[in-house]
This record gives sequence, structure tokens and C-alpha cells, in this order.
Amino acid sequence: MANRPARIKRSSLADSLSACGLVLGDTALVHSDLFAMGPVEGNQEDMLPTYYQGFWDVLGEDGTLVVPGYFYEYGRWQTPYDTKRSPVSSELGIFSQYVNNQTGRFRSLNPLTALTAIGGKGQYLCGGGTGSAYGVDSPWDRLLSCNGKIIFVGVDLQVMTFVHFVEHMVGVPHLYSKFFAVPVLEDGQPVDISIYSQVRYLDFDVEYNLEGLTSEFESANILQTAEVGRGKIRCVTARDAFDFLKDKLKQDPFYLLTQPPKFVAGQIPMDGAAGPARA
Repeated sequence: MANRPARIKRSSLADSLSACGLVLGDTALVHSDLFAMGPVEGNQEDMLPTYYQGFWDVLGEDGTLVVPGYFYEYGRWQTPYDTKRSPVSSELGIFSQYVNNQTGRFRSLNPLTALTAIGGKGQYLCGGGTGSAYGVDSPWDRLLSCNGKIIFVGVDLQVMTFVHFVEHMVGVPHLYSKFFAVPVLEDGQPVDISIYSQVRYLDFDVEYNLEGLTSEFESANILQTAEVGRGKIRCVTARDAFDFLKDKLKQDPFYLLTQPPKFVAGQIPMDGAAGPARA
């Protein structure tokens, strides 16, 4: 019978994070599926504190821990979003929910792409005052500006939301800006802000396929990997990810899709010239 991996200790987690390139003072955006990693030392209720403290052991008091804080119910059901009171959507996992419940955290204003951050750059990342999903001063823009690192714990790069920020910055034709009129609040008080997000057209078979990103980043030598427990931890800097994806999308704007969109001539976004032809 094959030996089972040892239970994950806080110290072994910190060692693996360091082996992936995480250092003191870093800003780390974490995508995670902790159950894929296997059990931690101690009891089941020790899992979340083990990971939370393991990150801080590496980041230190000047570091910043960031997780997805999306509230999908805003777009799905027109449920008002409160940065303080709305839960993180269940699809994002228990670690994101745990960090979002910590005292002193900051959460950004756009519910569909919100980030929750705690630590040295938490207010800077999430306090840009913009309702844009991926535009100037959005958390994603600021993550790039401080060259944060994107960490994948028990998941691969298929979950990397950062790709849509790069698509927005490059200006791919299969996305458009959608405006939302549903209220946004902070601790029960309405925020006077416009919420808009880059979303894909629904009529042209726009389907994403990110399955190959992990191996492509590895081949480009920009992805560092360490094993711990039953799973892997991966790390890429926001700058390396941005530069790699930018170059790919400049060559092929549909690089992240299963196939080019089935746009229809004469319809948006192929609706032709704004006026009649001139000689």
C-alpha cells in the first residue's frame, strides 16, 4: 500500500510557499481548494488557521494577503452588494470566506470582481474608489502596479481571473462593458458609484479554455511549483503573467477561447462603418 502524504504542518506550508518564491513583504492573491491538499496536522477545524498563519509566517507584518471576494448574486439575482456584510460566493471556497471574515480586511466595490485584502497594502488594493471591474485603479490594476504574486493552492491556472484583466487591457473584441444599476453599500450605507464590468457576448459561442495555461506558464519558466500534502502550490508574479498573456493576446485576441467567436457581419461587434463609404 502506498504511503500516505504526511499531514500538512504550518511550518511545511510556509516552507512550500517560500520554495514557490513568496518572500517577506509580498502581496499574495490566493486561489485555493484546501480540501484537494489533504488533511492538516491536528483536527479539521485547524485547517483554516493553519493556512492563514502559514501565509503570514512568510509574508510578515508588512505583507498583504488577498483573496477573491466576488459576490456573484449581484449579477445573477440583482441582489444588492454590501462590502462589509455580503458573503463571499460559495464557489470561491472556504479560505476566501475565512479571510473575508477577518477583522481589519478591506473589500473592493465591484461585486463581480471584488478582492478582499488584509495587511500592509490592503487599503491601497481595495480602496481605489472605482466601480470598474478591471479598469484604472481597480484592485487588478493595483495588483499589477505593486507586482503582486498570484498563488494557486490545490488548483491550477484554470481559475485565474487575472486573465480577464489582461483581456480588458489589451482590448479583445469578444468582451463589452455592462452597466449595473443594483445598489452597492458599505456597512448598510449606499455608495454613490457606477458599477460596470467587462463581460462576454452571449450570442456568438464565446467559450473559454484555460486548461493549457499551467503547462504553458511552466514552459515559459514563469511558474514556480512546490508540493505539500496531496497537492501542489503554484506561484506566478502578476507582471510575468501580464506580459505573457499580453503578448499572446496581441498575436491572437482569441487565445484564451476554445475557438474564434461566431460573429455575424452587420451585427455588433462587426456592425461595419459608422457612415457611408467615401471616395
